[in-house]
Amino acid sequence: MIKNLQIRLNCDKRGKITTGIKTDKGYPKATDYFVVDDFPEIVAEYGKQPKKIIIAFPVNDILSLFDSNYVLYGNQTKIRQCDGEKCIHRIDEEVSGVKYKAGEESECVCESLEDDDKKRCRAIMYLKAWILKKDGSLLSPNIYLFQSGSENSASNIYGELEKVRFLNSEILQHIPFGLSVEMVGSKDEAKKKFPIWSLQAIPRYQLGAGKHYELPEKSVQNKTTEQNSLSDKIIDSINALKKTMNILEFNRIDDMITTVEELDKRKFYIKHFETKLKELGSDYNIESLQF
Repeated sequence: MIKNLQIRLNCDKRGKITTGIKTDKGYPKATDYFVVDDFPEIVAEYGKQPKKIIIAFPVNDILSLFDSNYVLYGNQTKIRQCDGEKCIHRIDEEVSGVKYKAGEESECVCESLEDDDKKRCRAIMYLKAWILKKDGSLLSPNIYLFQSGSENSASNIYGELEKVRFLNSEILQHIPFGLSVEMVGSKDEAKKKFPIWSLQAIPRYQLGAGKHYELPEKSVQNKTTEQNSLSDKIIDSINALKKTMNILEFNRIDDMITTVEELDKRKFYIKHFETKLKELGSDYNIESLQF
């Protein structure tokens, strides 16, 4: 196993979810809804022009989920990328009379350019996420790529991710979030409006699904009677625990949890077991494999 492998989340190849379209004449036009025309399963759940979509993240690492930079494109080629301090020139170019070589790194060249200069980099943000149904269950196992050209949207989303991660012990995985968009007027010109994205964590009790997701098309009929029976027995056994019970009863539950094959379910039972032990004030040490 290669050490320090980076997490790489492969996204649905059908396209990106944005808040912009091209007019019949080919001009870009901002929208106050998410453009999901390439994804019939999203249209079926949220309609053709959704203003809010419920999402969740498959990992906890923000850098694997979120990216924001200043970039400059020309003829579908990325010419330059910038973080606001340093520019990486990806092709030979000349800016304000200064020549740069492909692969060269320089101080940010955008600061010397006017806002409307065509050689100035523009903000771009990417967000990778699952999409959930309205009841909180998983819409598809595919990871979707969201793209926005708004620096304000990037700040909103990054701020919410950092806030929730801080409040939730570094965990973002499986938490439902509402991703929404609305048109906001420019601070300089009220008539100019831009789509601004917002992200907000949603308490799971506000949704209809259970805490853990099941993949689409995975119905109860596909599960064996033994699995269902085992699940019921584990929950019933944990709920029935009392502090006065023999240690063998705690060990019996431990052994039952170990036989659960599905990783998410095993985590759930361990957590439920831990909660019950705290309620009882028991110092029993759970032996089930912790993930």
